[in-house]
Amino acid sequence: LAVAAGLVAASTGASARGAALKALGNPVAIGAGLGVLVAVLHPAVPETLERTLGLIAATASPVALVALGAILARAPIGKGLFAPALVVAAAVKLIAWPLVAFGLMRLIGAEPLVTAVVTTLAACPTAVSVFVQCRAYDAAPELAARIVAVTTLISVVTLPLAASLLPA
Repeated sequence: LAVAAGLVAASTGASARGAALKALGNPVAIGAGLGVLVAVLHPAVPETLERTLGLIAATASPVALVALGAILARAPIGKGLFAPALVVAAAVKLIAWPLVAFGLMRLIGAEPLVTAVVTTLAACPTAVSVFVQCRAYDAAPELAARIVAVTTLISVVTLPLAASLLPA
């Protein structure tokens, strides 16, 4: 919800209140809210509806990846590859954020396994959902698509490196 509100505010110049209200209409926020309700209330869901929703849910990531590919296909391969925003986003996501996560886990005295899991998750590339949100609010979707692609490519090196540096 916070990401969606931030994107609304950044892309439309809306006030914090206006951005938050508009973000509540975001399909991701609605889905998360419904998921919490289902988890808390445990309603009886007919098997047919559950299977249908499961099939629809299974298409979300592939459809988002096709949309991401369509955006990337329109731009020349090297265009914007070393744009400052892209370089900073990749460095923060793949280097700074895992270091912060590792430091915080050590600071609070988390068990080694918890530290390893949190650090590894922090070192993962930018998710395609970031592109979906940026596209939904027309907040630099091309840049978001490049960030997802570049962090995914770079993480082929950074993820194993991060894993190898973690305590056993």
